[in-house]
Amino acid sequence: MSSRGWRPTLLLAVVAGAAGYRTPSLRPVVARRHAAVALAEQVAYTGRPLKVAIAGGGVGGLTTALAMLKAGYDVTLYEKTGQFARFGGPIQFASNALSTLKAIDERLFERVLAKFTFTGTRRCGIKDGLRADGEYRMTPVSDPRYLFDPTVPADWYLEFPLKACADFFQLPYTGVIDRPDLQEILLEECRALKPDFIVNGSPVQGYRPTAAGVQPMLADGSTVEADVLVGADGIWSAVRAQMYGEGGVREASAGGLTRQGCSYSGYTVFAGEFVPERGADAFRDYYECGYKVYIGPRKYFVTSDVGDGRVQWYSFLCKPPGTKRAGDSWEGGESTDAQGSSVIADLKKEHEVARGGQARGWAQGWEICTSGRGLLTAVKLTSLAHSPQGWTPEISYVLDSTPASAVEQRDLYDRWPELFRSWAQGSTVLIGDAIHPMMPNLGQVSARGATGGTDETQGVGGVTNPKRI
Repeated sequence: MSSRGWRPTLLLAVVAGAAGYRTPSLRPVVARRHAAVALAEQVAYTGRPLKVAIAGGGVGGLTTALAMLKAGYDVTLYEKTGQFARFGGPIQFASNALSTLKAIDERLFERVLAKFTFTGTRRCGIKDGLRADGEYRMTPVSDPRYLFDPTVPADWYLEFPLKACADFFQLPYTGVIDRPDLQEILLEECRALKPDFIVNGSPVQGYRPTAAGVQPMLADGSTVEADVLVGADGIWSAVRAQMYGEGGVREASAGGLTRQGCSYSGYTVFAGEFVPERGADAFRDYYECGYKVYIGPRKYFVTSDVGDGRVQWYSFLCKPPGTKRAGDSWEGGESTDAQGSSVIADLKKEHEVARGGQARGWAQGWEICTSGRGLLTAVKLTSLAHSPQGWTPEISYVLDSTPASAVEQRDLYDRWPELFRSWAQGSTVLIGDAIHPMMPNLGQVSARGATGGTDETQGVGGVTNPKRI
């Protein structure tokens, strides 16, 4: 019997692990059958391993490819870039993401840890962007005495219990890794199993369901045959655009508040990286803090240790979409020194308040803000009367220490979780940012990409034979 007899239920179940769940009917099968036994049955059933095509070579796509290759399946990943280059900055890997890598492969986990910088073992939390006095103090968190005693510091609102949670659930600690390092590790591990597993310069632009499975359609107009297609091609997913009838990739609505079914979050983010001066009083909490979020009116500012003495920062500002001031390496652009210097100067103004409490710099005028994911309202910022002195000088030090060319910018788009539409169509399924993107402030972007392939071995191994459905 050929694979033409496969039912859509089987094909959905095959990649259910990539979507973060299993159908209830699969649980007894996975529990009873070892993946290797099921794989042997599949080979005997079709005469070959299951052929899986993956669209997108990000963290989610590469992790899914490795999990499935280790299970013995024939995996080919189609990536839009002509060749992988070392670009992209550090990314946070939360405890759940690290435990995912450990479950996939112990050697992979050890290689990642060799390049890792732990932040979850130190204080991580929210600071008052207006009252922090510039001394980088490790003061008590939420000391209520400051309400009636002006000598009591009120720098810290709260501390995230990252270490306590990891210890309780017996998970690895949260930390950061440079995206290029993680990418190279995943590529090498995949190539060790299938040297030609990746096809560069050939993005998947659509797909055609067939009786035998699916035909991914590539950018050059050619098609390939596959039993399963996994759409791991990010928030601007071509696979999702076809599955949900969203129109063209990145197709914008009038005003640009929605693109391809994704709503503008109300925030644009600037980012940069610098090395604190050693021996100086400035940034003296470097060894005691993992990351901190300075919060204030209509904006927040984040700094994080990213290893090798470096600190990465993000400035989230409530701005309309298209407020383009700096380059974005993800879009193939970099900032010039002039652009970076202009942005740094304006960011410093954003965190100041002029005499009389009137906001200065970009903060004047109409802005787009959100009252919830995707619910946009126009508001006008009139004053920041909370502090006539402006934001903490700790932020000014960070900005002044940043090389101008290191500044980047990106508008942040988001989308509601798909609760009522299937994440799959026939033998095609969506994972990661393609179906459930997350805002970067949640620290789960890379985690969701990695956990998209968590259960591939068990999920695929348990359902390759349609007689087991």
